[in-house]
Amino acid sequence: MQMNDGFENSLMLSYSPTAKDAIGLRTDYMRNDDVLLNTLTYNRLLKRWNQPESQGNLFLLTGLGAAEGNGNIDPAATLGIEADWETRRIYFSYENRLIGSSAIDDSFSQKFRTGFAPYVADYDAVHTWLMVQIDHRPSHDDEITVTPFIRLFNTEVLGELGISSKKDVMFNVTFQF
Repeated sequence: MQMNDGFENSLMLSYSPTAKDAIGLRTDYMRNDDVLLNTLTYNRLLKRWNQPESQGNLFLLTGLGAAEGNGNIDPAATLGIEADWETRRIYFSYENRLIGSSAIDDSFSQKFRTGFAPYVADYDAVHTWLMVQIDHRPSHDDEITVTPFIRLFNTEVLGELGISSKKDVMFNVTFQF
């Protein structure tokens, strides 16, 4: 997965040894802080709710590694949760992330996403979602950013493209294999 928005660029490679666990490597470049964060990640599905017409998930997100900024390399840790609920037409998610490192001055961020599918596609067809993301980063001058975007995906590739209220481009792509 690679994710790019007005705050950071991220690249993540994960392997799931079980249906509930994922381990991986993640690199984040936080442009406002001029910090590079490299972590070994472990994510865990804490709970899944499967209903006849919907699904919900709760994940624990963790990371351990190093942050490089201001000419220093310091230990770093991340901790967060992600929760989502969706039908074939409606989507909601919430994610937060706490980063602890002296290179970053301890950072907290959270984002909320919602969207809808204008049509329901067959399993192997292209699915289209019209969505909006609200970012809250208390440590930044402009704490809240709103990004409307379009999401397209099929069985193996997910892409997202949008423009934020600050005129920053958001571009994300995920490959599953």
